[in-house]
Amino acid sequence: MSNTEKTGFEKELKLNKYFPYPSYEEWKIEAEKLLKGASFDKVLKTDTYEGITLNAIYNELDIQNIPYIDGLPGSFPFTRGTSVTDKGWAIQQEIEAGSITEWNEMVLHDLNRGQNSFRLKLDKPSSMGKKISEVKEKHFYKHGLPIYNYSDFKAAIKGICLESISFDIEAGCSIYPIYLMLYKACKENNIDMSKLNGSITGDFLKILIRKGELRHDLNLYLDELALVTKLVIEHKLNLKTILIDLSIFNNSGSSTVEDIGIMAAAVAFYVEEMRKRRIIVDDIFAKMTFIFGVSNNMFMEIAKLRAARFVFAKLAEAYGVKAENARMRMHARTSSYNKTIFDPWVNILRTTTEAFSAILGGCDSLHVTPYDCAIKNPDDFSRRIARNQQLVLQEEAHLSAVQDPAGGSYYVETLTSMIIQKGWEYFLAIEDRDGFIECLRDATIQNRISKTHENRVKNAETRKDVIVGTSTFVNTQEKRLESNPRHCEERSNPKPTLPESMGNHDDEIPRDFESNLDLIDKYSIDNFLVASRKNLPSYICPFASMVHGEGTYVYKMKKRRLTESYENLREASDDPNTKIEVFVSNIGKTVKNKPRVDFAISFFEPFDFICKTNEGFENVNDALESVLKMEARVIVLSSTDDLYPEVVPEFARIFKEKAPDKILVLAGYPKEHIEAFTEAGVDYFIYMRANLVTTIRDILMKLEEK
Repeated sequence: MSNTEKTGFEKELKLNKYFPYPSYEEWKIEAEKLLKGASFDKVLKTDTYEGITLNAIYNELDIQNIPYIDGLPGSFPFTRGTSVTDKGWAIQQEIEAGSITEWNEMVLHDLNRGQNSFRLKLDKPSSMGKKISEVKEKHFYKHGLPIYNYSDFKAAIKGICLESISFDIEAGCSIYPIYLMLYKACKENNIDMSKLNGSITGDFLKILIRKGELRHDLNLYLDELALVTKLVIEHKLNLKTILIDLSIFNNSGSSTVEDIGIMAAAVAFYVEEMRKRRIIVDDIFAKMTFIFGVSNNMFMEIAKLRAARFVFAKLAEAYGVKAENARMRMHARTSSYNKTIFDPWVNILRTTTEAFSAILGGCDSLHVTPYDCAIKNPDDFSRRIARNQQLVLQEEAHLSAVQDPAGGSYYVETLTSMIIQKGWEYFLAIEDRDGFIECLRDATIQNRISKTHENRVKNAETRKDVIVGTSTFVNTQEKRLESNPRHCEERSNPKPTLPESMGNHDDEIPRDFESNLDLIDKYSIDNFLVASRKNLPSYICPFASMVHGEGTYVYKMKKRRLTESYENLREASDDPNTKIEVFVSNIGKTVKNKPRVDFAISFFEPFDFICKTNEGFENVNDALESVLKMEARVIVLSSTDDLYPEVVPEFARIFKEKAPDKILVLAGYPKEHIEAFTEAGVDYFIYMRANLVTTIRDILMKLEEK
């Protein structure tokens, strides 16, 4: 080979010569040809719950005006992540148990099998500081542990090396006594508290939103939160104290735009309230931590988490906060909103894609919802599967090896920008109505999320949005998972041990950290909170000293699941002794009519009806002769549109005369004949985008009447 001759690798490859790069306009012309006259915007554009219209394709023109597009991971405004190098995420599976000892054993077990972080949540009674004598036994251990005294706390963290892993403690309205317990436990065990990494938070707003009320004025809880925040700063601890939990909105059906707008409004609320309590804004932002629910719209959820960091950083910038304190810390939970009772194994697929979104979106820690969470308290197997989902994504898919892998994607970058814009607009709308708390009080936020939820339900019930295993591809032979006492009224977990010597709520305990530290093992939380809230000095609780006896009230927001209407109706028709038979009467050539027959069967299958059909009757008389002999109480007439005007009136008239106690359904919706066919005797029409739940519910009610 001569020195001047080039090898194949050395030759310049000019792909543009053979594959010219088409413009968007050229692509659109070709796409419209394939649509054969159908509307381009209607077919190839999609409207979302966020009010965003998705295009069929994105290119560099869509991102050319995004100001932060050239930003790098670890640099302000942190859209691409808060770290220069990706250290991965913390595997923080949240655990529920029937006793404090059991919870401790489960955490230690999981920490030795891949989990590297834990979250300790107080149950509802202890997080609200309710008196033990006022709590029914069935309410203990619901979504947390009843940490009422110091021995409970020590038992919960026994054997856990707090210095070597990150952790989060959700204390609700009991943040001050729980912080005393943590501090005392660390001192007794010679733990270097400067090495602690995580949070100890008092998210009383979550209790307020879910329950609709707090026992005292909001200022009391804000004062106590500010007190603990100041102590953490004074003690120079790397612990967050201010938690904003957005998953409660996600699990009620919110959109990504609503999540971002509410997040920004909650940040503004806490900043203003903490500033009143003489905490500087840099410390306020530095002590915030967030929880986001992650749903099934993969790219939208990736963009949401990226947008959240941008909005948080921009709010910090507006308050004059240093860039180092504008780094958002976020924990992600796969949503419980879209998890199903029927065919729960599909939940594993849902949580895997949701976990993928959370990781690519840049979460700092992650909880994958066990597949059986909607049915029962997760068992060892389902917890193991959920934990291993994260391990597979981390160790086999190597998702932690690349920082912001979605960065630069025309689609994801455009979505991020649009969510930022619309989320900011929603934030401003909340501020225009006097802010976050006022919008909770007048139900502006709750009503908007309810409307989004209703739209989601409508699309699920009309199968515009498919729910595998529930609305389509239903496993009618499924063996149901057995539930456990989580949802049973008979559940009876033991009350936490409470010696009689655990203090008296009639005492008066001055708010002094050192003396309180000595007393915290002598009082239960309920008595300690009552005794220590008496005659609060203004320099400790400046806004609550005179008003903490008054309650705080808002319209509560329900936790919801998207498939509840399907599941309730299926359970109503699930009695094996009263199963309803549906016969799809096919008239005409089977091959030509098969798609409609299959559709008719799929319409009834989600509700456990027994569906049968035939090869195809030659004429109306043959069809009538056969169906009138059947025990099926619902007859679906199925044929082609061109035969319906000839077939339906005759079939319906004779069928109704001879079988008035049965239901006649027509597969299809011939608009020009609806009135005539209804008059002839057709009871219902089933078609694409018909509401399955409403139609089936009406059919069941009509059958009961007959």
